[in-house]
Amino acid sequence: MKKIFVILFFIYSLNIFCDNYELKGGVSYSKIKLKNYENTSYYDMGKVFGISKQFNIINNFYIQGELLFNQKKVYIEYNESKINTSFNFIEFGLFLKYIFFDSVSIYSGFAADYLLFEYSGEISSNPQCQDDKVFITGINYYFDKFGIDLRYSKGLKILAKSGIEPNEMEHLQKSQQFLIMFGYKF
Repeated sequence: MKKIFVILFFIYSLNIFCDNYELKGGVSYSKIKLKNYENTSYYDMGKVFGISKQFNIINNFYIQGELLFNQKKVYIEYNESKINTSFNFIEFGLFLKYIFFDSVSIYSGFAADYLLFEYSGEISSNPQCQDDKVFITGINYYFDKFGIDLRYSKGLKILAKSGIEPNEMEHLQKSQQFLIMFGYKF
């Protein structure tokens, strides 16, 4: 219930304070290290789509808020086969954005990823994952109302959920994600 309230409040606050918005969609290339599979997980393609809004604070500086569905996928080697595993997140992002040349912008900020559900295919004991906080940096290019967005995000904590000993933490990496998104500004 708390997550639903946060989502609704975020959407409502964007509608009040922002002067334009953009619909986005694209693909992600993710890697998530999981406890029992840390040496056998590989990057895989996922999908991402959502909406972003921004408002001007001073000259070319903007605050941008985003609400995205973000599917992070990995391949895991299990019993001599590769199994596709996906983790589906709702991501709330808040960025400081600088626009120059009227069509190019750079941005950086943080996002909170809330896990909706995970699907692990043929693995009987799901490699559990949890909510995440991520640092994001990227660049946008706009041509008229159409845009392309290249982005890198890095998790701020390890996503594996249970049973991790403190000495095992140093061997696990935080999640990483590369995204390319296409957008249309309204």
